[in-house]
Amino acid sequence: MGDIDPMRALTSERWALDPQARRLMRGDEVTAVGERAFDLLLVLARSPGQVVPTDTLLSQVWPGRVIEDNNLHVHMAALRRVLGNDAIRTVRGQGYQLTQAIRLPESALAPSAGSARNADLLPTPAAPHAGNLPQGGLALIGRDAELHALLATLDAQRSVTVTGPAGVGKTSLAVAAAQQMQLRAADRPAGLAVWLVELAGVAVGTPVAEAVARTLGITLPGLQRAQDELVDVLRARRLLLLLDNCEHRAKEVSTLAYALARNTDGVTVLVTSQLPLQHRSERLFRLEPLAVPSAATPAHELRAAGSVALFCARLGERTFASDRATDDEASLRDIAAICQGLDGLPLALELAAARVPLLGLAGVRQRLGAQLKLLSGGRREAPARQQTLRAAIQWSHALLDETERQALRRLSVFAGGFTLGLAQQVIADPANGHEPDDDWAALNSLQSLLDKSLIVRHANGWAADKAAAPRLRLLESTRSFAGEQLRESGEQRLMTQRLAQAMHRLFVRSDGPREMDPSLDETEARTPDLDNLRAALDALSAQPEHALTWIELTGVSAWIWSRLGLRAEGLRRCRQALQRVDAQTPAALEARLQLAWATLAYRRGADGDAAAASRAAELYQGLGDRLGRFRALSVLAFILALEGNQPACETALEDLADSFDPTWGLLQWGAYHWTLGACLAQFDRWDEVLAIGGSAMQRMAAGGQASWMAVGWSGYAQVRAALGDHATAVSNAQTAVDMIRQHQVRGRLGMALGDLSAFLVELGRIDEALPLAREAVALRATDGTLGLQLDQLARLACARGRLREAALALGRADAHHAPRGGRRDRYLQDPMRLANAAVAEALPADEVALLRARGACMGDDEVARLTVSD
Repeated sequence: MGDIDPMRALTSERWALDPQARRLMRGDEVTAVGERAFDLLLVLARSPGQVVPTDTLLSQVWPGRVIEDNNLHVHMAALRRVLGNDAIRTVRGQGYQLTQAIRLPESALAPSAGSARNADLLPTPAAPHAGNLPQGGLALIGRDAELHALLATLDAQRSVTVTGPAGVGKTSLAVAAAQQMQLRAADRPAGLAVWLVELAGVAVGTPVAEAVARTLGITLPGLQRAQDELVDVLRARRLLLLLDNCEHRAKEVSTLAYALARNTDGVTVLVTSQLPLQHRSERLFRLEPLAVPSAATPAHELRAAGSVALFCARLGERTFASDRATDDEASLRDIAAICQGLDGLPLALELAAARVPLLGLAGVRQRLGAQLKLLSGGRREAPARQQTLRAAIQWSHALLDETERQALRRLSVFAGGFTLGLAQQVIADPANGHEPDDDWAALNSLQSLLDKSLIVRHANGWAADKAAAPRLRLLESTRSFAGEQLRESGEQRLMTQRLAQAMHRLFVRSDGPREMDPSLDETEARTPDLDNLRAALDALSAQPEHALTWIELTGVSAWIWSRLGLRAEGLRRCRQALQRVDAQTPAALEARLQLAWATLAYRRGADGDAAAASRAAELYQGLGDRLGRFRALSVLAFILALEGNQPACETALEDLADSFDPTWGLLQWGAYHWTLGACLAQFDRWDEVLAIGGSAMQRMAAGGQASWMAVGWSGYAQVRAALGDHATAVSNAQTAVDMIRQHQVRGRLGMALGDLSAFLVELGRIDEALPLAREAVALRATDGTLGLQLDQLARLACARGRLREAALALGRADAHHAPRGGRRDRYLQDPMRLANAAVAEALPADEVALLRARGACMGDDEVARLTVSD
């Protein structure tokens, strides 16, 4: 084997290559590779990161022999199947490059310049990445030049749109570029946060800025236009925002991208869209189909074409067979013909490759021409490449029987993934004897569609619970095609109704007495279907004849927005549905919706929350629904207390007492006493508050209700803080935090941590308070309650000598509480007063006014993070 040194062992985080024992190891397991493949890997591993010429590989592995390039291709393909498709890169006209990070251990290296160079040439592992960008995944095949060009464009421009026909691979290229940018920034102190925002499932009616904020974990205040609030939050951040599949929202995405380019310094926006956004800061990057070989291309050059390379790679993944099956000239000619017929569009190629195990290469080629001729029925004014994509999808669609076609078009109503149970509620066909609870008919259809690659397993999986039903989805291009078929069938309104009914069954909760709030499991089980809920609500909002269904679904599902910290979206949806309420709306539907609106709004100071709660109480009284009236009065009483309207609050509390039934159960009993104590605390009636709290704690302890005990300890801590007893407040708050962590009471931890941090500040224990405050900020930024912590954070900033950040926080806190006339919960008033006094004493009045005004225009999240930053 020439000058190959058999004594060196090459290792990496994943692999170990032992030339002496001729073993390739992954961890403690031996991975089988052929003799020649092993020799090739050893040659490549000696020059990591370098392009090894083909002649060098041939001369060292097959010394003194004349070997065809095809043999080299076979063994390289075998190595890629073991190491990963992106472990070995083909450099056209030059050779091969090992990109897998394989290192020589120090113990096996003689000190030499060559060994030092080897280490320097290895890829640098990325620092832990920020954002949600998927790492790894399928190799980007045939796009090296485009990737380098896109990276250069992103280096020079902050708003880039990758445009081209559907199925051309815009998303794959954009994700690869984003991964490279994040990798290149790994050695910088802050790295680069990269966020991928999927817009394909965001229906018209949902602001794009809301979808972006939701993905980034940002809770918008909901007091201004969503886009303006998002730009304010991102103004000082450094990140790459990848907005994917934007053609159906091009105008709104254009406005957002331009605003970010003009009003931020560190935000780069990378967009994928079939259409240009057409704003002044946009730089277009047009992506063309993969290279297609011509009929005159020599057989040994066919694999160099990007389309052929992609098809062969996908075929290898499907068949797990040796690449020898596609190395003979006849097979390569069949592949080249398929690539030509599909114009090199990656999605079309992948759909075609999926059929080869069933039909064979020759069978696919024979059917391809006829299918393209039969299915070229796109609109004449549409671009030819759109018709090609339509042909590729319709070609796969033509392989379905009528039952499968019906199932596919009906599944297009799902904007997100779906389970078998949800699918059967939509695709069941009573005319053929399939009832909604007949899961076998749905199972057979879904299995067939899954086998034909028209539905796939959901990328996110939602598989933390291994016992949960698997989730499936339609590829977006397939869903778009199936949606057209659904509209043409005349079934769209019927399927919208079925989707709404399915969402109603999924999200509705009993109106009767309950022992506990929605559990963590109950909330998480429904989270994957939020996009389906949104799709149903959006579709119903456009159908006046289904106004009652829309009102009902909005009301029964409103609890999920609060549980997930998406109150701004919940408010918007309730507000829209309330506009359809009229004299013909059944009282029960209106009452539920009014109460949902008031419950979501009262902590945010939205106009009309007290009126909505009062209206709900009135309607429930007319219905004779005592429990419904009790719930509405609970919200109304607390709203009035926060407003400082003591006479009206006391009247509401009297009505609440009349409505309360002690036999309802612990949840309602706890809600009654919590409301009573919280209201009295706003008017400094501390003796009564402490008496009520003591009684409640005894009842909760006797009932073994850990979550309510944690709430009780949190309440005790707030009372003690308001009374100035911060040592006891710290003790009570620590107990609450410990119980919440132990019992995983979701939604309570952020507030409890924020309170504990604030009480520690008053004892001068700043080093203990700061990490708790940071954890609280991260949690409350997603649960919608961060605005309630701003006064406490201002006080913390003052204690740290960060007076300007404190002034910003106070300005933002005032804006948050402005709808209540500036009133805070009683226990928040002292931190606000002390922080204001410290800022006024340390800074000139005009500077304080300027900082407060600036803070008022910022986002809760942005200001909060400034107060706890290093």
